Amino acid sequence: LSVINVITFVNSVMQGFRWENFLIDPMMFILWGFVAMTLLLWGRGVYCGWLCPFGALQELILIASRKLKLPEIEFSDAVHERLVALKYIILILLFGVSLQSITEAAWYAEVEPFKTTFLVGVWNRTWPFVTFWTFLLVASVFFERPFCKYLCPLGAALAVPSTFRWWGLKRKKECGPCAACAVGCGSQAIDKAGRIDQRECLLCLDCQVL
Repeated sequence: LSVINVITFVNSVMQGFRWENFLIDPMMFILWGFVAMTLLLWGRGVYCGWLCPFGALQELILIASRKLKLPEIEFSDAVHERLVALKYIILILLFGVSLQSITEAAWYAEVEPFKTTFLVGVWNRTWPFVTFWTFLLVASVFFERPFCKYLCPLGAALAVPSTFRWWGLKRKKECGPCAACAVGCGSQAIDKAGRIDQRECLLCLDCQVL
C-alpha cells in the first residue's frame, strides 16, 4: 500500500466519488477494505506493525544487529516528539501537491521506499533513490524502525483515524508505577506515566510481555 492510495481516495471524495475507479484492482480494494476495518477496530498497528513488508525488513535488520551486539540508539522523548511530527508534515505537503497535480504528488510520494525495495528494485533506480534507500536501511541497524516512526506518510495517514479506534492496548488498573512497559517500547509510544499514544503504537505487544 502507498500514501498515494489514501490521497487518491480523499481527492475522489472531494471531487465526486465513483466506485468503479476503486474496483479496477479488486485485490487492492480488498486489502484496503481490510486495513480500513482493522484501523477502526485496533488502530494503525495491525497494518504498520504486522503487515507492512518494509517495516518487517527494518525489524529483521535490527534483529540481526542485536545478534551482532551492535549499539542501539534511542532518542530522548523531547527529540522523539519533534521527529514524529515529520511524517505528518510530509503527509500534509503531499496532499497539498495533489490538489494541483496527482502525478506530481505520486513522484514526491517516493519518499516511501516501497517501490525501490519491492516493485522496481534497487538496481533499476537512479542514485538519489538508492542513496535514500541505503540511508534508511543503515539507520535501521541502530534505530528501531526509524522510517515507520519518523518519515512514513502512509503511517501518518493511518495514525490520524487510529485516535478513534474502538479497541487497542490500554494500561490496566493493576499496573503499578514501575513503567517497565515504557522502557521497553521500541516505538516510544508509551510515556513515563504509562499512557499509550495509539497513533504511534505498532502493536508489537512487547509491553504485554514486560
